[in-house]
Amino acid sequence: MPESYAANAAARRIGLGPDHVEVRYDSPELVVLRETRLGRTRAVPRRPLRRLPEAAAELLASGPGIVEDPFGTLPAPRVAGATTVRLPVMARSPGAVPPAPRKADLEITRVTDREELAAAEGVIVHGLARPDLWSSAPGRLLPPHALTVPGLRVWLARRQRVPAAACYTYDDGATVGVYAVTTLPEQRGRGIAGLLLARALADHGDRRAVLATTAAGVPACRTLGFTEVSEARWHLWR
Repeated sequence: MPESYAANAAARRIGLGPDHVEVRYDSPELVVLRETRLGRTRAVPRRPLRRLPEAAAELLASGPGIVEDPFGTLPAPRVAGATTVRLPVMARSPGAVPPAPRKADLEITRVTDREELAAAEGVIVHGLARPDLWSSAPGRLLPPHALTVPGLRVWLARRQRVPAAACYTYDDGATVGVYAVTTLPEQRGRGIAGLLLARALADHGDRRAVLATTAAGVPACRTLGFTEVSEARWHLWR
């Protein structure tokens, strides 16, 4: 299942198009992407690796970057200031999603216009404490054309008509990846993220699903049928 996560994660970013993501290195074992709007380079291993190919390492050494390793086998690259975050990778077999309880003050919808897209992006950026992705130019994470990318869907939860949580999914034809399930700090503790995840999954009951989450997110994911398949290592530097 880490292989499915890797394939989906790479395809999702490439699907945003060459104005947003440039493929710099591509092989059966690894893809390296230049995320031009975000000003960084990202490597995603497609199979367990113990070291990066030399050409890929050189690309990553040129500036800010991320190694998103769903297998958790790559050591941190020799880059100044690199930190490592460990995240459980979880998978869910195809099947019906358990019905979620309804809350009168909560509305969860698929994003269909630019105003909603900006609201969802704002929730994700500020909920993940990444204002650097937002302050200079909204649309760097979820550009307006994301609404027309095949397989990509964005979800927004509003509590009392105020944006509270968001996420997005990508269906690559075999697997659905769930990304950036985020609740704003002031809205946490109400189970909104779990309800949002259930709603997003309900649209893809015929697909296996994968995601990477924090330790705090594991219980909600288990409730929806996810199980841990690996521990990812995300190596990050600026």
